[in-house]
Amino acid sequence: MKLKKKKGIHVAFETIKRELGEFQKQKQTALNQIDIAITLYIHQLTGVPQVEYIENAAIPKDLSGGLVFTNASLKQLRATIERHVAKKAALRRLQKDLRKEYASKRYLLRLSTWSSSSP
Repeated sequence: MKLKKKKGIHVAFETIKRELGEFQKQKQTALNQIDIAITLYIHQLTGVPQVEYIENAAIPKDLSGGLVFTNASLKQLRATIERHVAKKAALRRLQKDLRKEYASKRYLLRLSTWSSSSP
């Protein structure tokens, strides 16, 4: 009897969880469709080095391709980029060391096979 109750509760829980997820998705979709107007300062538009919006000392009419970040999230993104750069450099050093190790082992293998084949 308890097993049936557990199973029934579990099924109900999973159903509620799925419905809640669907509701959250619908809510986010509706929120994404809301148009809002915000005020930005010029220095906020030129904060990202790869994206420059100032053209001939005027702001273009279409900024739809732009992104807006809070200072905290921008700092977090920069920190993530720095971590990835450091990790990439470490992986390159590791690759270089592994190549050297491979070359030295290959050389030693050639020497050992050469010396064993010599009379």
